[in-house]
Amino acid sequence: MKKIIALLCFLIFSTSAALAMQATAPEREHEVAAMVASLEKKYDDAIALYTQAIEINPQNFLLYVNRASVYSSLEKYDLAVKDYDQAIEINPSFSLSYFNRGMFYENKLNDPVKAVLDYSKAIELEPNNISYRSARSATNLLGRKYPEVIIDLDKLIELQPTLHKYYYIRGELHYLLKNYPAALKDYTTVLKLDPENSAVYLLRAKMYLRDSNFDSALEDLTKTIELAPHQSSPYYLRGLIYYAQEKYSPAINDLSQAIKLEPQNDNFYSVRSDLYRLNKNESNALKDISKAIQLNPIKSQHYSKRCQFYGDSKKYDLALKDINRALELLTEDDKNALALYYAQRAWIYHYLQKYELAIPDYSRAIELLPDRAILFNARAWTYYHMKNYDLALPDALKALELDSKSTPTHDTIAWIYDALEEKEKAIEHFEKYLALAASDDSYISRKESRNNIKKVEKRLKELTSGK
Repeated sequence: MKKIIALLCFLIFSTSAALAMQATAPEREHEVAAMVASLEKKYDDAIALYTQAIEINPQNFLLYVNRASVYSSLEKYDLAVKDYDQAIEINPSFSLSYFNRGMFYENKLNDPVKAVLDYSKAIELEPNNISYRSARSATNLLGRKYPEVIIDLDKLIELQPTLHKYYYIRGELHYLLKNYPAALKDYTTVLKLDPENSAVYLLRAKMYLRDSNFDSALEDLTKTIELAPHQSSPYYLRGLIYYAQEKYSPAINDLSQAIKLEPQNDNFYSVRSDLYRLNKNESNALKDISKAIQLNPIKSQHYSKRCQFYGDSKKYDLALKDINRALELLTEDDKNALALYYAQRAWIYHYLQKYELAIPDYSRAIELLPDRAILFNARAWTYYHMKNYDLALPDALKALELDSKSTPTHDTIAWIYDALEEKEKAIEHFEKYLALAASDDSYISRKESRNNIKKVEKRLKELTSGK
C-alpha cells in the first residue's frame, strides 16, 4: 500500500509542479508537509495539513485528489469519494482525477463498473495514455469482456508495437473468442519479438494441431523441447502426432519421455498402451493400461480400454469385470461413452453365448445412439446366433440403410439370408462383402477378418456350385 500511495503522490506532485505558480507559499508548504506525513503513515496529520491547504485555496483540485488518497488509506471511503468528486467538479478536464477515482472504485469499493466508466473518461481526455488503457483492459479482462479488452490492446500495440506481452494477451483472447487465425497471427508476432519463448511455441503448436497442420506443429513442438526440455506436454503432443502418422516407435519414445518427466499422469500411460498394442507389444500394453488404472482408479475410460484388451485376448470374465466397473463409474451425461460401454458388455455376453443378456445391452446402446449402423448390425448378429432371423433381418437392413458400404453388415445380411434359404440374396451380399473387404485395408489386416473371408469364400462356392 505504501508503494501505491508513494506512486500516486509522485504523479500528483509532478503534475502540481506545472501549477506551482498558481499556489501561494503557505499553501505549498502545507501540501508538501501533508505528502511527507502521508508517506510516513501519519494519516491524521496529513488530512489536517491538506485541509489547511484547501482552506487557503479551495480551487486547487489536486489537493482534493491527494486528500482523497489519504482518506482511502484510513478506509473513510465516503469522504474519499466526496474529495474525488470535488476535484472533478473544479477541473473536469484533468484526466488523472478520473483515473485515480477509477482505481479507488476498483480497489477499495470493488465496483468495476464505475471504475471502467472513470478509466474511459480519462482515456477520452488522454487517449494515448498507456496507464489508463492498461487499467481499463485489466478490469475488463477480469470481467471477461474480451472484445473490449482487445480494443484497448489494439491501441496499446499501436503505442508500443515492440512489447510482446500485448500480442500474447490478445492472442489468448482471440483464441477464447474462437478467432483462431487472429490468435495464430499474434502468437507468430510474439515469437518474432521473443524467439526464445517456449510457452508460445507450445501454444502455436496447439493451434497448428487444430488445423491438422502436423508439419508446422512438429516443428514448433521440437523447438519447445529444445528450449524447455523438462516439460512433459511437448513430448506428449509430439507423440500424438507421430501416433496419427502411424510412426509408432518414435511416438512410444516421446510418450516414454513424457512419463519420465510426469510419472503420475495416467493419460500418458493410456496412450502409450495404445501404441504398444499397435506395435504388437501386448505385454507392455497391458502393463501400461493397468498402471493408468492404478494411478486413476475412478476413470471409466481406462477400464473400458482394458476390457477391450481382455476381450480381444478372449479373457471374457476379466473383460466383463472391467466393463461393469466402467459403467459404475460413468456418472457424467455422456451418451457416446454410455452407449459404447453397453455395446462392449453386449459384445462380451455374445462371446460368452449369453445372448439373452447381450440383446438388452445392445438395445440400450441403440436407444442412446439410434443412428449408428454398427449397433444395429451387432444386435442383428446376436439375433442370428439365437436363430431369431425375423428380428435379425430388420436390424441388419437398418444397419445397411445407415451405412450402405459397411463390410460387416453385408456379411451379416448374407448369413441371415442363407439361413432363411434365400439363396440369390445370400449370394448377392456375400459377393458385396468380399468386394468391400478386398478394398478395406483396416478390415483385412485383422486375423479374425481374414479367417471370416475364407469362410465366406467357401460358403459362396457351395452356393454357386449348383449353377
